[in-house]
Order: sequence, then structure tokens, then C-alpha cells
Amino acid sequence: MDNLSNTAIMLVGHGSRRETYNEDIEMMIDYIRKRINLPIFLTYNEFSKPDWRELLNVIVERGFRRVIIGLVFLGRGNHVFKDIMNYIKVNKLNTWTRTQINDSIIEVYVTEPLASSPLVALSLFYRLSRAINLFPSLDDFIEDPTEIEEESMNKILKSLVINDEREKRVIAKAVFASGNPEIAKYVKVNNIDAGIEAIKSQVEILTDVKMVAAGIRWNKVIC
Repeated sequence: MDNLSNTAIMLVGHGSRRETYNEDIEMMIDYIRKRINLPIFLTYNEFSKPDWRELLNVIVERGFRRVIIGLVFLGRGNHVFKDIMNYIKVNKLNTWTRTQINDSIIEVYVTEPLASSPLVALSLFYRLSRAINLFPSLDDFIEDPTEIEEESMNKILKSLVINDEREKRVIAKAVFASGNPEIAKYVKVNNIDAGIEAIKSQVEILTDVKMVAAGIRWNKVIC
């Protein structure tokens, strides 16, 4: 049996007597279920069912020997270290650790709480910004894809210090496609005329990344 077929994910939330809390957590978990093809169980530490301790026993009884415990907690408080990690006799986060559940030896991996993720901080920042109108109104946003590209290319071209206009435009396209201005320092362009002639001759373009292939406006692309 390979590791994945032997692996289950058990997500542990705080739990609440208020049903709206559980509904919010379940909506978030649905997002994960659609993206990870493993058995995923939502459990709670207190107030709500199923209790993670009971379900962990069930998971082990079903034959799973690798269990990822995903902590749906914000910070590293008593619930994380005392209620959960102390119970399963594990003292490290983000590390596969052997432990014993009832009569079975299994491996468990406990994820970090969510507060350490910059995405959580960013999400909070956006919510606060909405309250104080920190962002411009929707009227200031460009929605038309062609206009977005034109506006972006103009700004990129102004920022590049390259004498050859054709080379400058090729590098600007690379910056636009990647969304990373720093890439301009590392892109080297040569044989532009040969490239133009090849495209005019309708040769096929070979890429090693599907995202690159998707972004090329040319019918003959092989990835």
C-alpha cells in the first residue's frame, strides 16, 4: 500500500454551540475537499460533533496509518498544545512523527495554526481596509483585458532601460506575462529576426510549461 492510499486528513476546528460557526468552517473545508483527493474528515475539539478524539480512533481502526491533522485554529494556544498535541504525544508541528493510538503505531503530521500564514494577515488587512476605504473605488479599475495589457505594457516599457526597441518590447512582454518586473534582469534576447522569420514560416513553437503554451497567441504550440 502506498503512502497516499494509507493517508487520511483530519481537520480539527474549535467547535461552537452556535451553529453558524460550524457552517462557516464547513464551507471552508468544502474548498479543500474539491482540491485534495484524500479522505478528509472535519472534527471539533469541543462543543460540536464529531469529536476529533473519537474520530481519530475510527480512522485508525479503518486501517489508515498516516494521519494529517490540519489545525483550523488561529494561534498556538492551549487547545493546540495541551488538548491535541499532548493527547497524541507529539511535540513538533509540520513534522511526520510516529506515535501510538490505542494498540496501533501510526505516523501523524500536525500542521501549523493559521496565524503564521501571510495569507491570513493579508485577508485581515483587506477586511480592515474595506472599513476605512483604503482602496480606490471600482470606477478606477480597468476590466477590459486588451486595455489591461496595453496599460500594463506602457508602464513596463517606461520602466525598462534598453536601447533596442524590439528587444525592449520582447522583454516587456516577458515581464507582463510573468507579473514579475525583476525578470527583466535575467531575460536575454537574440536572433529576433530569425524568430520573426520562423513565425512567418508558420513553424511550431515548443514550450516546456503549459502555462506558457496557454499564453502564446499562436495555433501551432507544442508543450
